[in-house]
Amino acid sequence: MYNCGVRLAVVLCVAACGGGDPAATDATALDAPPVARCSATGAFGAPKELAALNGPTEDLGGRLSSDELTILFSRTNADHTWDIWTASRATADGDFGAPEVVGSINTIYSELWPTASSDGKALYFMSDRVTPGTYGIFVSTRASTGDPWGPPAASADLMAGDATPYLANATGFYFSAGAGRTGAGMNDIYRASRDGAGALTMIGAVLGGVDTPASEDIPVVTSDELHMYFARNNGTDFDVFEASRSSLADGFGAAAGVPGISTTGYDELPSWVSPDGCHLYYSSAAGVTGSDLFMIARGD
Repeated sequence: MYNCGVRLAVVLCVAACGGGDPAATDATALDAPPVARCSATGAFGAPKELAALNGPTEDLGGRLSSDELTILFSRTNADHTWDIWTASRATADGDFGAPEVVGSINTIYSELWPTASSDGKALYFMSDRVTPGTYGIFVSTRASTGDPWGPPAASADLMAGDATPYLANATGFYFSAGAGRTGAGMNDIYRASRDGAGALTMIGAVLGGVDTPASEDIPVVTSDELHMYFARNNGTDFDVFEASRSSLADGFGAAAGVPGISTTGYDELPSWVSPDGCHLYYSSAAGVTGSDLFMIARGD
């Protein structure tokens, strides 16, 4: 975020005091690097509930636009299936307005874990609308961000129990899959490459310190694809883990639990990380109504 207050103070001081070259000072201020919102290695603070969004039923899978002003998430309904909802707010630190159901996406079956492309024209999510109880990944598109989402289409290569899609950037598409893809019986994390037309090319499991004999699920990956949050089953519930790598050619290193958001006996599931890595959104089954939406920030 560009520090307008600092720049304005410098320009006003030079003009009032008559010292130096105002044009040169102004150019220097304009070229100054943006002020970091947090330290990339700073610790996360206390969890903050997204109270304006958490309803009388369960909510999970909050995925945001890069400016953190729009959120997509899933909520259970009276039929005990999941629908996709959306909400917006004026500032990244403000409260969200009243959420609305995304009517053109939802069916009588479950729709979960929505993830939108950076241009806002493609929306991926998981659903069991083809074979109830067996999930696959669907995509809906639209011509512009002002249009409603079009009829969802099945992703042909991602229908055998593939789930929890996540777009890290324009090309990096991550998801989890179990026995339908691996035959191993436990969920592992995979990556596909997405081209300009939206076609996906399967690449394979994400190895290194991420995949283990336990179940790994719900990949949430930074836009540079060098840091990943994910859910790992500890034998009784899921906790949030993180792992890093030095380059895209490397496997991820050993994973470690994220301090502060691992509650024994309750599932914690990551859902989205901000482009600067300062905010991590997740859901926790320790909420008031079961699963609720939360956020933690570095440096809080």
